[in-house]
Amino acid sequence: MVPEMINDSVKEDKVIADFTKTLNYFDASHIKKLCGEFALNTIRDGVYYGYAYEGETGILVQELPWKWCRSRYMIKGMPAIEFDMSFFDTKYPDVGYRMKVLDLFPPEFKEGYILYKKKKLPPDESYVNVKGTNIYGHWYLLDPSCAFKISLYGLSGLPLFVNAIPELIDLDMT
Repeated sequence: MVPEMINDSVKEDKVIADFTKTLNYFDASHIKKLCGEFALNTIRDGVYYGYAYEGETGILVQELPWKWCRSRYMIKGMPAIEFDMSFFDTKYPDVGYRMKVLDLFPPEFKEGYILYKKKKLPPDESYVNVKGTNIYGHWYLLDPSCAFKISLYGLSGLPLFVNAIPELIDLDMT
């Protein structure tokens, strides 16, 4: 970051104060540490799902359990992230403890969990019960401006060089 005087009517002290405030905000966000964690977890799991939001002193990132996330489509060129709200019931059977854990997540997760419990999430076409009717939904679409996915395989989710497989098969046949 480099401070720049655009308007001479603004006092230099104000520019320096705002610049210092911005630097402190980014320092409190621990961006270098976060990026290291993103990279290590992506290498370990092949994917990293996160939810970034503003805290009082800096940017906060909630790591999301990758087995409970999915991305089926894109919004403005970025993966749309859905979170399986049954995660909270499955991982935290004790109601009191579950509520404490939910309070640790950004507010959007509590909203999604309430919709899930009220059976107001849209049914998932891929899950059908024995009678042939859709069961209640449990996937909640997260705010695309906050939720993100980092994949070892890029935005498509396909492994590197997957396009070469048909060519290799053809090469082996000749």
